[in-house]
Amino acid sequence: MFTQTFDNAENITNSIGSKALNLIKLKQADWPVPNGFIVLPDTFHKFIEFNKLSLKDSDIQQKIIEGKIPESIYSEIIDAFNLIKNNFNAVAVRSSSSAEDLENASFAGQYETYLNVQTKEDLIQKIKLCWASIFAERVQSYLNTMAVDANNLSMSIVVQGLLIPETSGVIFSQNPITDNLNECIINVSYGLGESIVSGMVTPDTFIVNKSTCEIAKQLGLKEMKMLASEEGISEVETTELEKNSYCINDNIAQELAKYTQKLESSFGYPVDIEFGIEQERIYILQVRPITT
Repeated sequence: MFTQTFDNAENITNSIGSKALNLIKLKQADWPVPNGFIVLPDTFHKFIEFNKLSLKDSDIQQKIIEGKIPESIYSEIIDAFNLIKNNFNAVAVRSSSSAEDLENASFAGQYETYLNVQTKEDLIQKIKLCWASIFAERVQSYLNTMAVDANNLSMSIVVQGLLIPETSGVIFSQNPITDNLNECIINVSYGLGESIVSGMVTPDTFIVNKSTCEIAKQLGLKEMKMLASEEGISEVETTELEKNSYCINDNIAQELAKYTQKLESSFGYPVDIEFGIEQERIYILQVRPITT
């Protein structure tokens, strides 16, 4: 078995990385998570063996990108992809590495994320690009700094149905600047949340007191929004009205804060959450520990 769906995954271990593991836990606990599947870590090792590659090759990234996925693996991945496509027009493809769970380390932004993947050919290419990202110079440099051997890492791939959200963002269950445990920080903007994660926009910020639900907020510039299109992802400038308006209201901010408190309690540690709001419904896209 080379894949596992979120809702039917069994006997999953930490080797798939917390990004994938947490999505499975959330989906199986009936949280509002867009369904998807995991390309398991052994799949990468089988791919390396099939193509007779050495991870020590200087051009290993290019060899991974050019490598062929064995037919048995290819068929299983495409079958899983087709099931997701029954309910979504496209998927997001993200790496989930065991390195992301290292104590005192943050791999946010180190690996690749691909949005609005619509075809099986593009999916296979994006999976190989995620595998190749392990060996990107910036990742290798970070691994060396953290004294981690890349050859001992496991890498799985998250393939998840892509929302078409009106608004999306990131939540911290405690204030990451002041370490105030009683403050929930919500950063939110229009369109896909990658605009916030990648630092492309100045989002609206809501600081919600977890005890009283009182809100302090700051209007962000929300310079642009990322939208899914037939060609991939489009960057569209926001209108003056959008720039000068909060993109969610206080009631939604308080609802997001309640979700966050429940998730923090469920996981037992402060959490960093990515969310999207599509047709007034909140969806959880990722949950991970707040890291340094």
